Amino acid sequence: MFNRIILHDRDALCGLLAFAVALAIFLLMTWRALRMTRAQRDEMAGLPFRSETPSRHDADDTAA
Repeated sequence: MFNRIILHDRDALCGLLAFAVALAIFLLMTWRALRMTRAQRDEMAGLPFRSETPSRHDADDTAA
């Protein structure tokens, strides 16, 4: 019964569409990164090291 169903064209189209979407997202992020100013790059580079809110350990120590 399932021998008559041909899905090959649709499967190839879905794979190609997924690749095109991923490529578009990658190119968009690359373009945005290349167009950043030096000030924006410096601000983004420091984000992981900035701590404006207390960490979980600090909050637990003050509650006890």
